[in-house]
Amino acid sequence: ELSQGSRFAMDESGKYFISNTGYLLTGAYLLYLLKILNSNLIEFAFSHYYSTLMGDTGVRWLSQYIMNLPIIKPSKTDLIIVENLTESEIDDFVANAYKLSDAEMQFISSSVK
Repeated sequence: ELSQGSRFAMDESGKYFISNTGYLLTGAYLLYLLKILNSNLIEFAFSHYYSTLMGDTGVRWLSQYIMNLPIIKPSKTDLIIVENLTESEIDDFVANAYKLSDAEMQFISSSVK
């Protein structure tokens, strides 16, 4: 719940547990959600418009705010594309999906710590 940025992870093996406050996502499109939620755009939007800030660098990721994030519903093609993207490629996909300019993405990237 408390972090200094997006820290979403997937445990497909079921080996891990949450020892402090945390949240679990279930349902469809989990890999897509994982990658989009860890993108610079979502981290920027969440920390500037949806979250409760904790000091200069901490963010409180409350579920009621996460549920309000503007996540674009993926097409079947999007699901296939995103599945094969690396972390470094996901921001380009997100910029394209949200129709952001290079200048907007550069601003967002420089604003995310």
